[in-house]
Amino acid sequence: DPLVFSPDTTDHQNLLHAYEIFDLPLVADLAVLSACHSGEGPWENGEGYMSLSRAFRYAGCPNIVMSLWQAEDAASQQIMREFYAHLSQGMAKHEALRQAKLNYLAHGHLTHPFFWAGYVMVGDAQALPQTFAWEQWALGLGMLLLGILLVLGIRNRRLTGRRSRTSFHPSGKNPTGVSWISSRG
Repeated sequence: DPLVFSPDTTDHQNLLHAYEIFDLPLVADLAVLSACHSGEGPWENGEGYMSLSRAFRYAGCPNIVMSLWQAEDAASQQIMREFYAHLSQGMAKHEALRQAKLNYLAHGHLTHPFFWAGYVMVGDAQALPQTFAWEQWALGLGMLLLGILLVLGIRNRRLTGRRSRTSFHPSGKNPTGVSWISSRG
């Protein structure tokens, strides 16, 4: 079954099939496929199960969290929220998923394995690489400098007291013949 990105699937533009994923050059350390049955697919002799998770691995993503059966929405939401929280704290992928399931059970939710055991991880068990937030700092600093330059540029224009405007056409000619200089004070 494909991934569905919109309820409107009449034109098939909102569907992503496993065979389309195989050719994608993915650069990701982890793909979380929390949709129902994302670890299932048709059996192909000599190949195995042709699932969405296999397509993601073939496309270059070495670690996959997938669902083996129909996932219950509320349980999935809580388990995935906990899983992401544990990952962001630097916990190993397999341990983050295990702890998310244990947290789900500890809160007195439905304890039948149907609700929590369907999510499995395939790949290495290491934690995701923790990146220092220098990218965010660099982006923030760049935005700050751009803002300062913009404010200084506007202020400089106001201080000069004159601003010229000329209307030009892309052809290089001025079809309106309008050209003006306005004084601001």
